Amino acid sequence: MSKLKGRELDRIFAHYIATALWSTTRGDSGNLDDLYSIEDLDHTTAVEMKAEMLAFIKENRHLLTSKDNQKNEYFVHNFWLTRNGHGAGFWDRDYENGDALTEACVKYGELHLEVGDNGLIYKMG
Repeated sequence: MSKLKGRELDRIFAHYIATALWSTTRGDSGNLDDLYSIEDLDHTTAVEMKAEMLAFIKENRHLLTSKDNQKNEYFVHNFWLTRNGHGAGFWDRDYENGDALTEACVKYGELHLEVGDNGLIYKMG
């Protein structure tokens, strides 16, 4: 993975958020991505989520091998799924260092999203 900048960073972050919204259920039925998008994130939540995503990439880039699919969008997709215990992620995606990447997610803990009364999405936890 090369260093992420500008449009590439925005694209990868949008994919990370799309995964988060897709995998987060609403209180009634369906998932957040049925009604919300990246534009609905609270500004502080967006800044914090982007910082965590970038930190994880920077800290764990060395665990990727030439055998691994090194596309950034897959990497952040698996980061979200693994850190939140969705039953899929690095450990089952045939990464050579899948166990190490899974373990690296532990320090980030689970992150849940919730829609506030103002219609913006906030991170919880």
